[in-house]
Amino acid sequence: MRTLLRIICFSKLIVVSYSTQIYVRPILYRCYVSTFRTMCDTFSDIIPIEIEQKLKDLNIYQFLQFPGFEQNAPLIYQLLTMWNIEKQSFIIEGHIVPFTADEVALLTGLPNRGEEITWMTLPTSTITSKDIKTEMFELTRESSPDTMLKTFIMYLCSNLFFQQSNFKVPKMLKTIVNNVDNFSSINWAWAIWECLVEDFNNVSMKISNNRPADYVN
Repeated sequence: MRTLLRIICFSKLIVVSYSTQIYVRPILYRCYVSTFRTMCDTFSDIIPIEIEQKLKDLNIYQFLQFPGFEQNAPLIYQLLTMWNIEKQSFIIEGHIVPFTADEVALLTGLPNRGEEITWMTLPTSTITSKDIKTEMFELTRESSPDTMLKTFIMYLCSNLFFQQSNFKVPKMLKTIVNNVDNFSSINWAWAIWECLVEDFNNVSMKISNNRPADYVN
């Protein structure tokens, strides 16, 4: 409940602050929520019930119902100007609003427990997130349930959770999908949180030095 109240407070304060300041520097994205939404709609139409249940068992079925929304660059920029690297929190109107893996767990439905993996430092493979997106697009009702499940997990991790430069994908992702029962042993909420914090820190330093924020994952 405390976490939920923090998020509600945070949302109200950012709207107030956003309405009084002007966005002046561009933010670019590697992740496009509308594309992800389209891919999930298509995937939902072709998967059998057994895959739906497996996705629920892995706590990732909710991403098939991920709502479509427009990315608001000015609002995101305003939010990032309030990020405090030392406190790893947002400071809004003098209020310290912590951002932890608990918030990520609450917003995504992924449990904050399991093995903590620093995803962005793992050795990369020759497969790219673009390749995985293509494989996702090529799935049909005739595809095997095993292929459907593995491809979706790879797509989720590479095109939504973690977008790396040059579209790189860690070798470990292939290991994970080859034994999907181990998927739940990883603390995905923590991994996403760590990735976001690193991104927030980088963008915050650019903004403080009057440089364009550039890519925000």
